[in-house]
Amino acid sequence: MDHDLLQGRPAVVAIRHRHHLYHTAMAYQSAVRLGAFVTEVYVHRPRRLRPFGVVPFKGLARGARRLSAYHHAGLSDKVLIATRSSFDSVIWRLLGARRFLRADTGWVDAIAQLCIEKGWACHMGRTHAVEVFKSLRESGLPCILEQYSTHPRLGRELLSEEYARRGLPFDENTAESLGMSMRLIERNESELALADAVMVPSDFARQSVIDRGVAPQSAHLVAYGASVDAFGHRMTLRRDDEPLNVAFVGALNLNKGILYLLEAVRSLGANAAHVHAFGHLSVPEKLIEPYRAWMTLHGHVPRDVLAEKLAHCHACALLSLWEGSAVSTFECLASGLPAVVTENAGSVVRDGIDGFIVPACHSESVAESLVKLRDEKRRQEMSRSAAGRAGEYSWTGYHRNLCRSLGLASDAPQSR
Repeated sequence: MDHDLLQGRPAVVAIRHRHHLYHTAMAYQSAVRLGAFVTEVYVHRPRRLRPFGVVPFKGLARGARRLSAYHHAGLSDKVLIATRSSFDSVIWRLLGARRFLRADTGWVDAIAQLCIEKGWACHMGRTHAVEVFKSLRESGLPCILEQYSTHPRLGRELLSEEYARRGLPFDENTAESLGMSMRLIERNESELALADAVMVPSDFARQSVIDRGVAPQSAHLVAYGASVDAFGHRMTLRRDDEPLNVAFVGALNLNKGILYLLEAVRSLGANAAHVHAFGHLSVPEKLIEPYRAWMTLHGHVPRDVLAEKLAHCHACALLSLWEGSAVSTFECLASGLPAVVTENAGSVVRDGIDGFIVPACHSESVAESLVKLRDEKRRQEMSRSAAGRAGEYSWTGYHRNLCRSLGLASDAPQSR
């Protein structure tokens, strides 16, 4: 086992608004090193009421379900719900919460005070950690940064170039709306400089932070897992006269590369391939309009509905310009869909085995990959491989790998 990065201490896990935050806490729990799991992600508020406001009643049912999940997972005595008022505490107590962290002066102050009082390390998500890390470094306490995507400066460069290619303006207001303002980038760079260890979910993301100053020994690749039980492998045979139905799951924006997929499909001609897009449309209508005949917009659909829809597709595509590690890729692979992904997408796809890896912003390579997937025998072989590949990335494996990177002994079972 490597050197214990926590110096023998428990840790506070505080990661906001990310799908894997609960599993990060579970990883520490498996090593008996979880001091507390601080969250207010279940407090659903309009943005204008931030930071910390009254919980709208529409969020109560979902909050109750999440708290119930924590209880069954064995985290109930470690969860601290961050609140700013007695009223918040009363509401959450009705939902089953029993422990609270009063954040009267803000989320970061409360976490820093908790860590310093207890002498605990802290594992926080990017853009929220800089003030906490500054306080902890002064006290000699370890700081672990969850860098759940690529370096944002690279992301901004790639996206601004794509906006220019599409004839769209990219100014600071646009960057702010996309969470890529220079203010947030500089915050993240401060966090990267302060962190004792940086956790990244893919090789592409890891290289992006190393290229911008993080020491290689401090950048740890820990791939995320996925809960894919609902996405069972059901072989869908394609008739010779049927188009290759290609699933695109995620926001339909410039960063996810939807336009490159549409360009590729249209270049193949009528009835060769058809895109089924599952997600909110976030690009100007004028850019989508030329491709309407080659796509079906399903909008955002619940996961159980998505699982059923994917069963009628033959392949999937994620052509991101930059990405951390999209959970939708795991879900598509688990459904037996060979994937066409970019080098930048941070996926676990193996080129020529579970799908094809293509350069970003290159619709010609996408088209070539789709032509190969029209070979039904080859596609079926890749389909079986894709389903098996998804099964290798369980959340239990993530728990174990995170602990290994931190130099902790974990009781998480070995994957099959």
